[in-house]
Amino acid sequence: LFPYTTLFRSGLPVSIHAVGGDNEILHELKRIRGVRGVLHAFTGGTSRAEQYLRHGLKLGIGPMLMAMNSEKLRDAVYNAGMNSIVTETDYPYMYINVRNASRGRDGVKTEADPTEGKITASPDRLYILLTGLAEIFETDEERMAEVLMNNAENLFGR
Repeated sequence: LFPYTTLFRSGLPVSIHAVGGDNEILHELKRIRGVRGVLHAFTGGTSRAEQYLRHGLKLGIGPMLMAMNSEKLRDAVYNAGMNSIVTETDYPYMYINVRNASRGRDGVKTEADPTEGKITASPDRLYILLTGLAEIFETDEERMAEVLMNNAENLFGR
């Protein structure tokens, strides 16, 4: 499964991109140990997030966080903590039905929002993700942006 074991042991951060291979990836992470990096496009729940975090990975969070019915992912992100995530912007061809950006962590809609509906999830929409993360962690967008920048710099350098 992982022909790049030497690379993983190099100390460089990695981005692990897998669909449906969580058990195999976690098995390899136990075997290799000391890997640091990002689990790309994380969309799982709290239990799966905790497993990856224990192995030194950050959760790569993208626009799926703002999709309708993303409560499981939102809970996982909240429980992981803001220092355990990095944002991802590589969804230029994906469309998502966004949730109201003014919903609380419980997903209850508090007011009408013009962004409700289907949007293209591209890097220029990162502000929607930033707004959603700030709401999950009950902080302002400036503080959330600062934390996210620190997370990325700690992982990848400047």
